[in-house]
Amino acid sequence: MFDRAEILAKITAQVEAGKAVLAAASSCGLVAKCAALGGADMLVVYSTGLSRLMGLPTSRIGDSNARTLELAAEIRNVVSSVPVIGGVEAWDPLRLELDDLLDKFWAAGFSGVINYPTISTMGEKWRERRGRVGLGFEREVELIAAARKKNIFSLAYVASPHDAKAMAAAGADCIVPHVGATRGGLVGHEAGQSIEEAIRRINEINAAAQAVRPEVILLCHGGGNRRAPGYLGSLPVYRMCRFRWRLLHRTDSDRAGGESCSRRIQSRSAPAKASAINAEICTEAGMNNPITKLKPSTASSSKANKPTHDWETDVLVIGSGAAGLSAALYAAKAGLRVTVCEKSGRLGGTTALSNGMIWVPCSMQARAAKIDDSIANAKIYLQHELGDYYRPDFVDAYLEDGPTALASLENGSEVKFTLASAPDYHSSQIGGIDMGRALSPAAYDGRLLGKDFDLISDPIRVVLGGMMISSGEVRSFLNPFQSAASLKHVLRRVSRYAGDRLRYRRGTELSGGNALIARLLASLRRYDTEIWPSCPAVDLMREGGRVTGALLKRDRTDLRVRASHGVILATGGFARNGKLRAQLSRAHQHNDTLAHSDVTGDGIALAGRLGAAIDNDVASSGFWTPVSILRNGRSSQVVPYGWLDRGRPGVIAVGPNAKRFVNESNSYHDICLAMFNSGYPADKRFYFICDKEFVRLRGMGHLLPWPWTLSIKKYARLGYIEIGRTIAELAAELGLDPQELQKTVEEHNAHAAEGRDPLFKRGESAFNRTLGDPAVGKKNPNLGAIKNGPFIALPIVPATLGTATGLSTDPGGRVLNGNGVPIAGLYACGNDMTSPMRGIYPGAGITIGPAIVFAYRAVNSIVQSTHQGQTAAASGA
Repeated sequence: MFDRAEILAKITAQVEAGKAVLAAASSCGLVAKCAALGGADMLVVYSTGLSRLMGLPTSRIGDSNARTLELAAEIRNVVSSVPVIGGVEAWDPLRLELDDLLDKFWAAGFSGVINYPTISTMGEKWRERRGRVGLGFEREVELIAAARKKNIFSLAYVASPHDAKAMAAAGADCIVPHVGATRGGLVGHEAGQSIEEAIRRINEINAAAQAVRPEVILLCHGGGNRRAPGYLGSLPVYRMCRFRWRLLHRTDSDRAGGESCSRRIQSRSAPAKASAINAEICTEAGMNNPITKLKPSTASSSKANKPTHDWETDVLVIGSGAAGLSAALYAAKAGLRVTVCEKSGRLGGTTALSNGMIWVPCSMQARAAKIDDSIANAKIYLQHELGDYYRPDFVDAYLEDGPTALASLENGSEVKFTLASAPDYHSSQIGGIDMGRALSPAAYDGRLLGKDFDLISDPIRVVLGGMMISSGEVRSFLNPFQSAASLKHVLRRVSRYAGDRLRYRRGTELSGGNALIARLLASLRRYDTEIWPSCPAVDLMREGGRVTGALLKRDRTDLRVRASHGVILATGGFARNGKLRAQLSRAHQHNDTLAHSDVTGDGIALAGRLGAAIDNDVASSGFWTPVSILRNGRSSQVVPYGWLDRGRPGVIAVGPNAKRFVNESNSYHDICLAMFNSGYPADKRFYFICDKEFVRLRGMGHLLPWPWTLSIKKYARLGYIEIGRTIAELAAELGLDPQELQKTVEEHNAHAAEGRDPLFKRGESAFNRTLGDPAVGKKNPNLGAIKNGPFIALPIVPATLGTATGLSTDPGGRVLNGNGVPIAGLYACGNDMTSPMRGIYPGAGITIGPAIVFAYRAVNSIVQSTHQGQTAAASGA
């Protein structure tokens, strides 16, 4: 995806440099790919182009807008390097709301619009009839004006000076004089105007448009005109693009003839170039983006030579979380043969245990929802959030590629995200916003996976022994009788779950990270991707200084896998590796994590043997959440931070000095960093404190609200919680100063009554308010008194959700050695590379969001490297 400013900057620079701007009409993936490869500056998608592909003259077929929207996925699936413009039939009687129509085109992946099919080229009688019912050329002008209001790039077809003036006044970025249909050839018309007449008409139209807005950019369609700096066309453009590609990639043997031909062609105007060039459409080469197919490599070995490998692939991905499977899908879409190996018996890693949210500013979903945001605004937010840890090269790469990477992942696949209501965690900070940057995976029906359903790792939170419920469903399940809608919803879910358990080991209604992994797996199956669970990587293979594959252990047998294009490490970080935790955590020493049990630093270990560097220049080595530990005999369970009790009114967090040390309604990450800053782990006396009424209403940690938890005494006997009839008695149980704790609680109660928190400003930010409860009837919905005993304390410790420290890479995902030099053929993404957020947590989804975007960039680096190698080989270099 490209925004309007990016497109205008590109074509304006070309015009100022005296270079022609080429817009190529493309109505199928093959034509679009070839046109982009040949040098087209933008692609224009028309439904009418389908008639040309049928061998017929240009004509409108069926529902034009629906067909163009269908073409979006096909075109965007193979091209992401240039803007794709959608042809909109503004006078469609079935879609009279132009704002909604524009939103659909933007959401489909179009970076701009053009008024086509257009009434401007139709006869005067037809135009007059359509105009009488409000569906004439004026609707096309309204379309362009609406696009300008939405800041969407637009081109406008016009056929007369009058039309040109109207479109220029409406705010069209480019005026495209249309001087009639193609004459002659296999699909052209028998009659048409002369080239001289076409030039005269184009000059008149251009002059009229520039009289209204001198800055308007002029392209032409048909004919010839030296005043127009660009050309928009269909079949002639493909030949022009093919010729440009041949000039860029010609070999020594044809340079002499090619250069003389080039001089002749380049001396002509853009339309004349199109008619002068006659070359076949290119199908044999790739492009510099991961959505374009490359020539597959072929394995060869003579009988005399013993093969050096047991399996060959183009790309080997080690790991199957969001980073690994996204990288695999990007590579598969690029036409590469992909093999994924996963150490665990099931796929998904830590992603499958998580909510699966991603933080990607300015996504198509945000644009469709009219979120007021920009890349520049998000950059300002991150500059203030990251401070001294702000790395502009990584942040720019992440923010600028984020929307495109997300759209590319979704296009033509099962992967779908929806806009979440979550605000930035510090939305009151400069550049922060209250909604629009966080997205959630769409729910997924696991039954669609068939036997593959058993490959998805189990989620961390289930009810009834295996049914996933989202945070939005929790209240309905806790009290299904609160409304008819809640009861109906719960009964439907439980009924479906009962049916699932007759056929599956758990419920099949998937949400969060489980749904994301399922969608990625379903998408990869379309590309026949090899996916090997229970297959750990033992070592990397290297030849001539380049990583060429890996030694795997599959079915208890060593398997040598050659990866001709590259190896991508996506093993999830080192959260479960005690030695690496101690070595890399510095001031943030800890023992607990919610990461997947197999996340033990395999990627770091594999790359480290080849001299890869670790980048530990971070604010903290992990992303944090407070947890509690439930011990029962010799076993123990790490209990995640609850949803119903998290930062809700009526609970406070106190440290060893019996004082509050943090805004309890801030993010889980902020709470843990405050624990470290307040003395943890030297002193581990940190607690959430509330009264019994709070537990009855909201639960606490492992304790669910009444009636799901009938008695809390057994949890006190297990040492999971401490109970005191008075605050002083509770303090004594905790080893805290009774007077100081009493003072802290009384101070908090006074602030709750006043509705303000002068110490930590609890309840003032948008994120805080998502954890508030207006039902308490207080001035501040985040503050509630702790007043009626018995009183309860839950011991808490910091745990990682994932690690922030990882391998040193460049923004393209290339793993670097100790000298900062890329290790050829080796790439990393996800938690195997150091996070661009550097251990700081600006918003929901800042682990999986970068995992996906840098997977995209890593595959892009592989494709570029491979393309360069193929070009060098073809030229004999």
